[in-house]
Amino acid sequence: SGFCLRHGGRHAVAQQFVVKNLGYGTLSGGASGLDSPFSFEDDHSYSLEYGQSEEITVYFTPTGEGSFSDTAI
Repeated sequence: SGFCLRHGGRHAVAQQFVVKNLGYGTLSGGASGLDSPFSFEDDHSYSLEYGQSEEITVYFTPTGEGSFSDTAI
């Protein structure tokens, strides 16, 4: 679940998700597709061997009231 913190000098909520390679060979890729007020923490690309995993953090940093949604791919 998400938690409240400061990101970029403003209040933000962070949520993590995990990409894990359960297949044979190297799994390479990256998370993309977010627009403000959503953003990724640092580099969100990965190259994973079998059994390895990568945690990706998404920040939600709204600048005002409203309803927001987005999808990371």
